[in-house]
Amino acid sequence: MTNLHLGQGWDILWHNIDKLNGKYPTENDYLQMTSHKTGVLARLSARLTCVYLGLSEEETSVIARFAETMGVAFQIQDDLLNLNPGKLSDSKGGRGEDIH
Repeated sequence: MTNLHLGQGWDILWHNIDKLNGKYPTENDYLQMTSHKTGVLARLSARLTCVYLGLSEEETSVIARFAETMGVAFQIQDDLLNLNPGKLSDSKGGRGEDIH
């Protein structure tokens, strides 16, 4: 949960780029943020499911990493979809609001 809050904090901070002395996040920064903000939720859900099912630690680790990757992919897709004008971007505060 700490990583989730850290990722969300980075996302919010980056909306105020003037507070970062104009330093824009790198691609790696963005991927780390998505991993923390969204990937961690998918990973946690997968791990809890694996524990419930009684899977081994090795199986759990593989499934959790896959779930995290899917969470990151979801976040990237969500940010990209928000770049297009339409109902989705309007519902989020305007075109590009997610990733400006």
